[in-house]
Amino acid sequence: MALAELIAQKRADADALALEAKSLRDAHPEGFSDSTVAADFTTKVGELSRLKGEIEGLEDELKGRNEFDQINNWMDEPQRIVPFDTDGTKLANGDETGRKALVRRGWELKGDPGSGVWHAPAGNGLVPMWDDDVLFGEMAVRYDGTPRPDDERKFISVTRAAFAPDYRRSFMRSFRLAAKYAKDGEDAPWTRALMDMTEDERKALSAGSETGGGALVPIDTQAVMIERIAARAVMLDMVTRVTTSRDKVRWPRVQAHASSGSVYSSGFVGGWVGEMPSWTDTDPAFGTFEIDIFKASARTKLGEDFVNDAEANVLAWLATNGAANLALVLDEAFIAGNGSQRPTGIIFGGSTVTDISGTTADTISNTTADAGSAPKILDLVYALPEQYEPNAQWLMRRSSEGRIRKLVDANGRFMWGASGLNAPSRNEIEGYPLKRSPFLQAEGTDNNVVAVFGDFTAYIAAIRSQIAMRILNERFADADQIGVILSTRAGGALSNEDAIRLGDV
Repeated sequence: MALAELIAQKRADADALALEAKSLRDAHPEGFSDSTVAADFTTKVGELSRLKGEIEGLEDELKGRNEFDQINNWMDEPQRIVPFDTDGTKLANGDETGRKALVRRGWELKGDPGSGVWHAPAGNGLVPMWDDDVLFGEMAVRYDGTPRPDDERKFISVTRAAFAPDYRRSFMRSFRLAAKYAKDGEDAPWTRALMDMTEDERKALSAGSETGGGALVPIDTQAVMIERIAARAVMLDMVTRVTTSRDKVRWPRVQAHASSGSVYSSGFVGGWVGEMPSWTDTDPAFGTFEIDIFKASARTKLGEDFVNDAEANVLAWLATNGAANLALVLDEAFIAGNGSQRPTGIIFGGSTVTDISGTTADTISNTTADAGSAPKILDLVYALPEQYEPNAQWLMRRSSEGRIRKLVDANGRFMWGASGLNAPSRNEIEGYPLKRSPFLQAEGTDNNVVAVFGDFTAYIAAIRSQIAMRILNERFADADQIGVILSTRAGGALSNEDAIRLGDV
């Protein structure tokens, strides 16, 4: 049976089971007094939850297959290849020819030359990549006239090199040669591959190598990977994203006002005054803070037969599987990072914490006789200052969501629905959108943060639009495999702790 047909069959089974459970519940509006009926209902709900989880897994698999085919076809189109190997155009200081060449390939400059941001086509729209200053500005000084530090000049040099006519071909040739020598049993396949390349190929590849030794993924593939990372990373869909070419990003920090509390969430505090008002220092808690940029990596092994397949297949694999794994690495740090050689996660951003533990210690729970976690979850919702409520969302583990769905009232009826039986949508709680991530802390340990609620745009995720790949200079005992490490650089921190509330147990 085809995957799509299997999904359709399981959906039909789930719908039928949901109808049976709903009918059983509707027939007993005051609760289940008969233990046999109650057990039957619980069994149906459990089976429905299992079926929905299975359907989600199959849908993810189908989505992955379709995504790979879509990207493969997209990247096979000649007009998508960014290196300027048809008209000899190169990136240069203030070069209008280079700008026009990017536009012909579907890129768009949003903003003015010098200060705007170039967006690259990536199949599902445009993706912000680099400031115009990075691609066309002076190497020694920024657009605003300030000197560039060494790390920024290196970033710009490597980025521009990846646009060179021979870079994409040199990248793919090094990949294939390393795979060949790994299969042949060479102890250092990457070194041997470089020896086998021409002087011009080595020069092109070296120019596009970042500080950590990895060669930049070709520009067109980077754009697709950055788009897919954003699509796969839960946090990147919720937070404020900025691109950077620097090792630190300065960003405004907002805190609740010292005397007026959460009503005023910035340095501006309002009031009524006369025509000639006198000035009173209102102690605005509004300043800046630095977001450090760290290196994130993901590694895997590729079969040699796969590497020797069509060039687009390899690049499409990087843009799907590679992006999915880097997305997980970033998500984990943006949620639970401790700030040591990684971003500071949102759960360590200093926001107010509300205890939502219930009748069972260190868990979300309750009984018909004890409301437990139920009123505490409402406390968490209403602890958020109202100015952040319009954009408020939930983030929690799927298992924690399940426990909330199982909370009951005094008659044993689910308060927020179980497996969607009561809830208006399985993707919301108390009317607010719900996102899930396995990187929230787990229940069962005192003071673990198991739910985040609030306006996630207060979290700033700074991304360097630069993804590098390094082939491991070693061969693996298992035949026909080659080691690959993908890396990118990112940082993150909460700019306004008042916009977020944390729920712990």
